[in-house]
Amino acid sequence: MSTVLPPGLARPIPLADGLDAPFWLGTQAHELRVQQCASCGTYRWSP
Repeated sequence: MSTVLPPGLARPIPLADGLDAPFWLGTQAHELRVQQCASCGTYRWSP
């Protein structure tokens, strides 16, 4: 899916709330970081 913004409208920037800090630190390191359940090993991705 792509979105076209009207001219002059700034792109929204997500606010870091602390819970997603490891994800954003990973992007700075060019890594994709996702949560994984310690009990069952299931990955959790909530975009």
